[in-house]
Amino acid sequence: MSLVPVGQARRIAKERLRSVIRANLQAEIDAAAQASSLTPTPELAGPRPSAVYITDPDQPDKLPRNDDVFVYIYEDGPRTIERSNSGGPLFFKGQTTQDMLIALVHRYQLGPEYRDPDDVVPEADVQLRHMLDLYNAALINCVMRYAKSSDTIHEIELVTDEPIPIYDENLPAFGVVRLTIRITQMVSIPQPDCC
Repeated sequence: MSLVPVGQARRIAKERLRSVIRANLQAEIDAAAQASSLTPTPELAGPRPSAVYITDPDQPDKLPRNDDVFVYIYEDGPRTIERSNSGGPLFFKGQTTQDMLIALVHRYQLGPEYRDPDDVVPEADVQLRHMLDLYNAALINCVMRYAKSSDTIHEIELVTDEPIPIYDENLPAFGVVRLTIRITQMVSIPQPDCC
């Protein structure tokens, strides 16, 4: 296990999450859709690789609005840093813990006539909730299976997950899947120069 420089750890973790989501989310979405109880099997789009963003959610004017599916990755609060012991004359070994929020936004388009196992066509809001549950399962599987690595994110824990349908008569229906994960990184912390 390699140590991550403490000053670069946040950026490295967010870049790791982005690359994992870009590489694996569509396969997880397809697997979740295949396990769906609706027929025909929902065809759910994943985000384009360029629609997975590392961003600051406090600047909504800079957020994209032209994709049907997109993902935001950002820190959720301050990180904690624990210094353990000396890693040598130049640095301390330490551990950081940071909560990250991953939000997948899905603009819902009413698809073909889906039917549930009882051969009933669900209402549009029920379909939206079902689609959000599928996206939620796919995002959890993607992040929890692939984000941990020996040189970027050393431990990962799912803290919360929440699929949220949003209804606004002035907008098309859409939903948000929000995951909060807690990542742990083993870091190197520079030692202060001595007298």
